Parts: sequence; structure tokens; C-alpha cells
Amino acid sequence: MWNIKEVKQAGREAFRRNRGKCIFVGFFLSLAQCNWYYPRIPQAPLYEMFAVVLITILILNAVKIGCVRFFLTNTEKPASFSEMKIAVSRNLLNIMMTTVISEAIVFLWCLLLVIPGIVKSYSYRMVPYVLADSPNMDWRDILRESENLMYGHRWQMFLFDLSFLGWTLLGTITCGIGNLIWTAPYFSCAEAEIYRKLDQNPMWEMGEEG
Repeated sequence: MWNIKEVKQAGREAFRRNRGKCIFVGFFLSLAQCNWYYPRIPQAPLYEMFAVVLITILILNAVKIGCVRFFLTNTEKPASFSEMKIAVSRNLLNIMMTTVISEAIVFLWCLLLVIPGIVKSYSYRMVPYVLADSPNMDWRDILRESENLMYGHRWQMFLFDLSFLGWTLLGTITCGIGNLIWTAPYFSCAEAEIYRKLDQNPMWEMGEEG
């Protein structure tokens, strides 16, 4: 079982050795992940809804995977911005299809029951990392690999998320500046460290359940 304290420490070290670029990429990752328009969708005209979906599929998901690729590389050495381009240029169609399918599955689970939907979202938590690491892998295999990696680690990942609650609240108090220059890039660096640990020693291969 990976240790929250250890991955956060490793994340801080990765962040500090490449601070400026991590802040920049973390900002774009936050934009790609934020649901800035979705509250307006029920009142929006059909063409606006279509435009949002199209932008999400064609642009935001590609940006997200490119940012994830950057943070993955940054776990091993100071990453360059070219990592973002490398990720999306390798198999853009598969990136778009896999992200849309995984998000649609989580959404449908949430429509049925909220708690199972949350559990499913944690099962697919590593989809962006598997996709950034292996963009040519079939989308079915990517979803299965994420479920395997998260097997026995969902609760630990939930606690990891909670451990950043204080930093997030503090960043909100500073009008988001704290989140921009510290919490967001720090979180992304630490989460990338988790993927590296899970990829090296997945619990499902050891026959443990959780």
C-alpha cells in the first residue's frame, strides 16, 4: 500500500525542481478539468450545448492528457512543455474516444445511484495516466487497466483527496491564487507519483482486495 505522506513529499520535490513549468501546466490542467459552463447547460440553446460538448471532446480532453503526460515525466526528471505535444500527437482519436467513454460511464452510474457513481469514478481515476503513458492501447484495455490499478486503493485515494482540502480552502480564501501557484500543481505532481507506484506494484496482482 502506498503512503500518502510519501507520495506528497515526492510530489513536493518534483514540483520544486520544476516550479515555473508546473504552475503553468497546472493552470491549464485546472481549466481543462473545470466544469465552468455545465451549470448553464439546462438553460442554454441547443447549439451552445453542442459547442460545449465539441470543445470538451476535441480540445479540453486533449489538453488534459497532455498535462498529465507532463506531470508523469516530471516524476522522473524536470519535464519540458514538449511532453504535452508528444502526448496528444501520438493518437489523438484514441484519446478523445477513451476519455469520452470513461466520463460517460461514470455519468450514467451517477444517474443510477450516487455512491456507486463515485466508486466508479475512483475506479477510472487512472484512465488519464494510462492513456498518457500508453496512448495506443485500446480503450477497453485502458479502462480495465485503470480498474486493476485502483483495485484496493480507492479508499486510500479518497483520503489522499481529503488531505488537500485544507490547501484548497486556503487557496479559495486567496481568491484562487494559492490554488494556482501551489495547490493545483502540487496535487498533480503527487497524483502522478501515485500512478508510478501503482504501475510498479498493483495490488490486484498480489491478490489483495479492497
